Amino acid sequence: VVCVTRPMIVDLTAVTFLGARGMHQLMALDSACGGVGAQWALAANVVLRRLLVRVGAGDHFLPVSGSIGAALE
Repeated sequence: VVCVTRPMIVDLTAVTFLGARGMHQLMALDSACGGVGAQWALAANVVLRRLLVRVGAGDHFLPVSGSIGAALE
């Protein structure tokens, strides 16, 4: 279920690894949010951001920020 009235922040700042299943879930979330016009952002630490860039899902595909505060902006 995706809420379209308020942006959603997914806080993964403490996560240092994301497997294929986790990546699939983020892609599914992005698709679901895009389908209903909902805004969301991913707050991720530098390790996870590097991983996302390496697999081609970094800042250009998923809405990734370095902190919750930056994601809220």
